[in-house]
Amino acid sequence: MDEPIISQIKFLLLAVSFALWASFYNTVRHNFPERSPMSCNHYVAVFFSVLSVIFLYLAPELQMWSCDDGTILNGWWEIFSTVALIIIWGYLAYSLVWTMYYGEEIVVYSYFMISLLLINHYLFLKSCGREVIIKGVCFFELSKPSAQAKWHLRKLGEDKWLGHKLIGIFTYSFLVLIRIIFGSLYMSAIVFSNFYDIMDKLVAAYFYIFGIVAFHNIVPLCRELLDSEEVLVQLKPIESKLKKL
Repeated sequence: MDEPIISQIKFLLLAVSFALWASFYNTVRHNFPERSPMSCNHYVAVFFSVLSVIFLYLAPELQMWSCDDGTILNGWWEIFSTVALIIIWGYLAYSLVWTMYYGEEIVVYSYFMISLLLINHYLFLKSCGREVIIKGVCFFELSKPSAQAKWHLRKLGEDKWLGHKLIGIFTYSFLVLIRIIFGSLYMSAIVFSNFYDIMDKLVAAYFYIFGIVAFHNIVPLCRELLDSEEVLVQLKPIESKLKKL
């Protein structure tokens, strides 16, 4: 099949992917009218996090694949990576439209726009190293429900139940695990490898650095939560019981 026709098909599938994600959000809004737009968007984000786990599991190990053509495995990888990138692009495009409509920080806009451009580059111009962009987006989006803990922590700060606050701390800890620990392993595996070119290494560094930038917003909220008098008062009985053990 001619390359222009393949490109046109990809453009069509990108539009379909965006439409499906937008329809999914509208379906959630219709089925849960009492929920806020933010909550409905969280449901969509959680669903994509499940897809991220699947993509991370199916994606080949770093440096496992070569860019030689003509093998069955590479043929399978070409199909899988194309489908994954189209699905990811549709979700990011939907998320960009949602954030533009409801308003978010400029750093969020930049993440979506840059990621969409990078996916277009790998989808239409670059086949080698696609696992870099797939794993970069999936690692970041896998922690997105926890990254949205900023919103949850503000709500939990109004609640005096200690269990709710502990759940907020758990989501914060999960964010540290994904973006700091796993993110460091992901970036170092690519940056210090001879297999990937400078473009792949810059992409890996971009996702890691942006994850750190987005991560810092939660730190003050978590500290405020931990230092609050309500939490300290409720922790004292637990501390006294632990000392008796």
